[in-house]
Amino acid sequence: MPEVRVGGDITFLTNGSTFSVTISSTGQTFNYATDGTGAAPAVVINEVAWPGSASNSLDEWIELYNTTASAISLTGWKIVDDAGAQVYNLSGSIAAGGYFLIERTATSTSVAGDLVVAGISLANTGDTLELQNASGTRIDIVNTSGGAWYAGTTTGYYTMERKTAAGGDASSNWANNNGVIRNGTNSGGGAINGTPRAKNSVTP
Repeated sequence: MPEVRVGGDITFLTNGSTFSVTISSTGQTFNYATDGTGAAPAVVINEVAWPGSASNSLDEWIELYNTTASAISLTGWKIVDDAGAQVYNLSGSIAAGGYFLIERTATSTSVAGDLVVAGISLANTGDTLELQNASGTRIDIVNTSGGAWYAGTTTGYYTMERKTAAGGDASSNWANNNGVIRNGTNSGGGAINGTPRAKNSVTP
């Protein structure tokens, strides 16, 4: 993979189909597809369990995914809900190519979570979720309009899953969990129609 370094701080890597930009001073890597599909941020909001579960409406959680080949510290990062109506402060580290599960309660899922944020409150009518790094820079955003969620249902309590990391904030890039590929149980022991800390059911 050819490498070009600019100014000692920015490195470009390309393999023909994709290229990445790494900023050494911040440790951030941004991946881009050369076929016009857009950019994949270093960390994306990957799945949102906004409906809760059939067992408890408080079984809400948000999953992040690290698109890079390096671990990323989330200390100082935050998810801003509806332009600051709620702010979910993050901490810890997300492994390279790994998932990071943020739960409203410790029993939201049977899957070992990475962080419990009691203040999570995801409106069934839709929220805007913006992921910001420690400098307050937007890394990813979902449901910019703040209207109805792109996917997920309160009938069956299916989560909203991202299709591709590079697809961005487009409704076409999100779908319901398929109800076949699932992971874990909810607070009442029932199967989750979602994939916390695992590959999404709709991901190619």
